[in-house]
Amino acid sequence: YYVWVWLKQTKLLFALPIVAVGLVTARTRTPRFTLCLACALLAVVYLPYTISVGGDFMGLHRFIMPLFVVAALALTLGLEWLVARLPASARKHAGVGVAVAIAASFGVSQYALTKKSLDPKNLAADHGVIDTPAFLILDTEDRAAIGRVTEPCFRDSDFSIVGGAGAQPYFGRMRAIDVFGLISERVAHEEKRVRPRAGHTKFASNELLVQYDPTFVFSCYSIDANPTPTHWNCAPTYWTGRGYEIVTVHVPEMKQSGTYYSFLAKKARDFQCPARVH
Repeated sequence: YYVWVWLKQTKLLFALPIVAVGLVTARTRTPRFTLCLACALLAVVYLPYTISVGGDFMGLHRFIMPLFVVAALALTLGLEWLVARLPASARKHAGVGVAVAIAASFGVSQYALTKKSLDPKNLAADHGVIDTPAFLILDTEDRAAIGRVTEPCFRDSDFSIVGGAGAQPYFGRMRAIDVFGLISERVAHEEKRVRPRAGHTKFASNELLVQYDPTFVFSCYSIDANPTPTHWNCAPTYWTGRGYEIVTVHVPEMKQSGTYYSFLAKKARDFQCPARVH
């Protein structure tokens, strides 16, 4: 599905016949043939790889960037071959006309796509798989706000478990590992895949995380419109039964689901913070 979305959003789906022409019409034993063969081999290898890892949970086409180059080269070669079939007197004007038409239509389509992708109301994940840029912006801003509010309250000796190695630990200046294995070798290589979603196939088990003896657990959290946490993404009882307490801080800058953020902290740490409400 990720590859299908990429083909539609880039409009390459409609240009595939021309791309195919560009790849198969080169004469053997020529530099062009070598280029086309390299492009074809890269596509044959990279497309199955992209599908096997599930693509990208962000609607930014990061996992398929090399194929943008392959597509651009093959499309250009295909258009050149088609224009070369025209009478010599018409080639120049036809070439310019085709280039202008493609650039203009592509520009219009991408403007519309960008406008839709950044619409503040367009927050639902596509098929529950691909997050929209609008959602990613909002979520990142909220996580950054949490980091800024809590940053003055941390000590150098604190160690945290976070959901993602992104804005929250960056602005919070946290020492931490993430549950998805982005910066933890143990999570990345010792944990089994437990989720089908791209970028989230690994999720560290509590049994592994507790071995780190973390000061804070931010991967288990609740975001609410009031100070009482009711929207947990986990079972906090695992941690509260092991010497941790639920902490709730007020983050007025948060916009997505509420301004009260709850997580877990060691009771022995006696976490003090101006933003804490209980």
